Amino acid sequence: MLTVLKIIPYVCFVALFAAALHIMKDIDCCTYAQSIWINKDNDTLSTSSANGKMRVDVKPASSVNETVGPSPWSVISTDFIPIKKGGVHNYSLDISANNANLLHSKVIYYDSAKNETFWKFIFSGKNGTFNEQLSNSIFSPPETEYVKLQILVRPSLTPSFYVIDDVKIVKVNTGTNVTNSSNNISTIRDITQ
Repeated sequence: MLTVLKIIPYVCFVALFAAALHIMKDIDCCTYAQSIWINKDNDTLSTSSANGKMRVDVKPASSVNETVGPSPWSVISTDFIPIKKGGVHNYSLDISANNANLLHSKVIYYDSAKNETFWKFIFSGKNGTFNEQLSNSIFSPPETEYVKLQILVRPSLTPSFYVIDDVKIVKVNTGTNVTNSSNNISTIRDITQ
């Protein structure tokens, strides 16, 4: 009886560990914490975190010209994130915004020497106030070893901010649902069907 009691906790630990590995086998990296983001524009953006979420306050524009091109984008970015080579990856994040001006996100692909090879929008420019979970499944160029995620925004005439949470990169088993026409890297549709 004593031997059985000693084995049960060990078996439970192994079973839980194996289940976690099975669940996470296609996740390149789990949910990304606030600490991975780098503020590329300290003059315009200020960041703070609470409860695992990151809030980015955007300094209001001083003129209408600052709200449109050719003024520079205000950017936060991750550092290099290693990912599994090739295939399709799903990029997802929860984002809420107040008075956003062309808020969008992109993924930038890099080879083993950390040279940029390609980029694609995770979501394109959104304006106003919203709270959404956004995602996009994208073909990774075959030479991809690293990615960076970026969130870009232009200032608006009124105070604005956005909050990001639950950022994930997951390698997708695409089966036959992948489309890649004319050698263009394109978004896939209905990857879960």
